[in-house]
Order: sequence, then structure tokens, then C-alpha cells
Amino acid sequence: MLYGYAFAELPAEDARDTDYDAYLMQRNRARDFYCRAFGYARRGLVCRRGAPEVDAPVRAHADVQAFDQLLDVPFLYWCGASLGKWIALSKTDPAVVIRLPEAAIYMQQAATLDPDYDGGAIHEFFISYESRGNASGDSRARVRKHYERALELASGRKLSPRMAWLEAVVIPDQDLTTFDRLVAQVLAFDPAQYPECALVWMCLLPSWILAGQRPVTIKLATLAPEGTIFYEQLLKLGQEWARVSDGAVRLKIYAGGIAGSAAQAPGRPIQLATSSPAAVDADGSVW
Repeated sequence: MLYGYAFAELPAEDARDTDYDAYLMQRNRARDFYCRAFGYARRGLVCRRGAPEVDAPVRAHADVQAFDQLLDVPFLYWCGASLGKWIALSKTDPAVVIRLPEAAIYMQQAATLDPDYDGGAIHEFFISYESRGNASGDSRARVRKHYERALELASGRKLSPRMAWLEAVVIPDQDLTTFDRLVAQVLAFDPAQYPECALVWMCLLPSWILAGQRPVTIKLATLAPEGTIFYEQLLKLGQEWARVSDGAVRLKIYAGGIAGSAAQAPGRPIQLATSSPAAVDADGSVW
């Protein structure tokens, strides 16, 4: 799974604003790597305890409670992590997207057995999972609790808790003060002190952080799903903005109505915390 992230998903993100065809090719490669990693992790559970067939979805926590030994934790963790990444790159495939709760089920069972596994890796997963859909209230409190525990367990050896918090909370909130503070902490990290973490450090950092830049992100909401012609045209627009601004301006697209339903969209005041410009959808809805 980590190979897919370092050598497929990250190159895809680097190409997103400049070469749409390369972006799609690398993104699809990453998705296939994550799908394969999930199959391997499930096969590990099959070998240990006789789990359900690899393609059979887990639908409830009771389905994984038989895996109750510490030796099951790595398989449970990688099932949840790889399935989550597979889903993240398969948003136009309902048969995959519907399995999102399954990823959390694997992680919850792993957390039951060893909540501090791998220096807080499970907490890092739940930072992103609990933040989906602009978390607020009790959900935001849970996210912060996971973040604080992940930081404590990392003991300064890992950047991933801060990166997870940046991407799941700080950037969506457009909190520039916290953003600058966390980026400064990330850039101050010396991988030579922890050589066992150096490779992960290099793979984890987005290119804009390594370049010391703070890109301006313009958010745009649309009812058009990913993969549609309308969505692709918006992506190309974002690529052109990035090209003429030398990467200083980026377009963040909230596709598929995730910022609100079609019935809610027309006439609704634009929430600056969610989207900046207005967009006209194919059905005439204005955001």
C-alpha cells in the first residue's frame, strides 16, 4: 500500500494541476495498488482465522470479533487503511464507496485490541475518518482527541499526525495561523535524528511544503460527480490557474453535491468556509 502512495498517488497529485491524463493514469494505478493491498490483508486474516471470503464485505463489528489476538492487529489495521485508501480513489464506484463503514469496523477492532498500535497509526486513521463532511460538535471533539493522542504516541518521531490534522481539519477550515505554525514544525523536523522514519518523511510531504510555499486554494462546489465531462472541465480550469500562477493558486472542487444537495443549493448563501466562487451546474443550479 505504501508503494502505491509514494509512487502512484503522490505523483498523481503532483500532475493534477498540469497534466490531466497523467493524473488519471497514476490515480488509477494507486487505486489498483490499494485494492490489491486490501486483498492481501484480508488473505492474512483468512490464513490466521478462517475469515469470510476476500470479496465478502464485513457489515458489522460482530463479523470481526473473532479476531481477538494481538497478532491479528496488523492485518486488521492494514485491512482498514488499504480499504479506506481504495475508497478514497473510487468515489464514482458505488460498490466500493458503500464499504466505507467496513474500513472503520476493521480499525475499531484493531483499536479494541491495541489502541496505540504503531505509534498511534489507528488514531491517525480516525482523524481523517471522523473529519469527513466537515466534522463539527461531538465529531470534532473526537477528532481532536485522536489528534492529541496520536501526537503523544508519536513522541516527535513522526510527522503523520500533524499532516493528518492539516489535511483533515486545518486546510478545510482555512485556518492560516494554525497552518503556518504546523508547516513550520514540519519543515523543522530533522529526519537524520530518526533514520528509520526518513523514507516515510520524504514520501509524506506534499511538494508545496518542501518548496516552502503556501498555496492559495479557491473552493468550488458542484453537483456534478467526479468523472463527468463537467467535472473534467473544472479540473482543466484548475490546471490552467495553477500553470499561469506557477502553482500559487489551486482549485479545490467539491464534487457530487458533498457541500449540499441539489434541493439545498439554489438560492443558498455561499458558505465561505465551504466554497468561495459560485458555479452553474448542468441543471442550472447556481452555487
